[in-house]
Amino acid sequence: MNKKLKIGLIFTFNVSLKTWKEKGLFSREIRLYEELLNQNPNLELYLFTYGEHDREYEQELPANITVVPMPRIFNCYFGKILYSVLMPLIHRNLFKDLDIIKTNQMIGAWTAMIASWLFKKPLIVRTGYTWSLFEKNKIKKIIADLLESISCKKADVYLVASREDKMYLLRKHKCEVCKILPNYVDTNRFRPLSVSKQRLSAVFVGRFVSQKNLDVLIQSLEKLPSVCLSLYGHGELLGYLEQLARALRVCVHFFAPVPNEEIPLILNKYQIFVLPSLYEGMPKALLEAMSCGLACIATNVPGNREVIDHMKTGLLVDVSLDSIRGAIFILVFNPKLAKKLGRTARNKLMKDYSLQVIAKQELCLYHAITNRGVHK
Repeated sequence: MNKKLKIGLIFTFNVSLKTWKEKGLFSREIRLYEELLNQNPNLELYLFTYGEHDREYEQELPANITVVPMPRIFNCYFGKILYSVLMPLIHRNLFKDLDIIKTNQMIGAWTAMIASWLFKKPLIVRTGYTWSLFEKNKIKKIIADLLESISCKKADVYLVASREDKMYLLRKHKCEVCKILPNYVDTNRFRPLSVSKQRLSAVFVGRFVSQKNLDVLIQSLEKLPSVCLSLYGHGELLGYLEQLARALRVCVHFFAPVPNEEIPLILNKYQIFVLPSLYEGMPKALLEAMSCGLACIATNVPGNREVIDHMKTGLLVDVSLDSIRGAIFILVFNPKLAKKLGRTARNKLMKDYSLQVIAKQELCLYHAITNRGVHK
């Protein structure tokens, strides 16, 4: 009988299963762990979360997943900071029995580093984006740089989602343990559907924040009166963007966020997906749109340009109004090109970013680490 392989996943600081539920992300985030167990039933996964009542979600998870909730006494912000340091001691009996400790993001990775050091367990630091590249607060940026530097020295493997993240860490920290494991998309769920599409339509899904450059996207419609844009999401700029659309008298519809499992049907109602961001990591929204066979327009920034091959799997544009407008015009009035780009995008996602492909790569990594038998 094969020995069980026990993996401990440390949640991002202040994130819980309840957080995933409230943001409509639960089904998407859990799919990776379901697929890992599907490919290797001998896995046992332990989820160390920041929710005091998270064990109530255990019934929605496979039997081989154990939820380790936060004790109620720590349920305030500063209490959670304290818990992030004490977690390995509070749950020491569980940590002692793990084969690998893994982070979910860099924010909160110090917990995994402490546990790895205390119990001499292999450490996988995983980040969906590189925190120091995104952080604007000077103090937090210093903390991010420090954690990334320590991770490069102490982790057995440091996983990043893109080549550009890896090159950045190599240049800045000489991070020899850095490997690429892209974000995944469930290509069985996110697939082309036989639904009628809205003509002359484009869609965006994500947060309404300055990073996404949505004001420029809305302005780009000013000379495209026949095109309608739908924006799904929420964020601090919602009121401003609504006022801007009214002032310009352009066709923009705003929708509240929806659970991730409802997004495939929504995406399939549109011809075009637009991601006009000023910067990105490895955008899951773009991957999901490509997997649904939409013609995608994305700005030529790190993350986006790693996924899109210009004029083959989508269109890359600069962040300017004219460039975005020109790309929308091309695809709206050239439906044959839009369909071609959507088909090739779907094929690329199936080959390189599907849930099954990424889960297989992660399992190979687990076995390589445990077979090596040497921890830093």
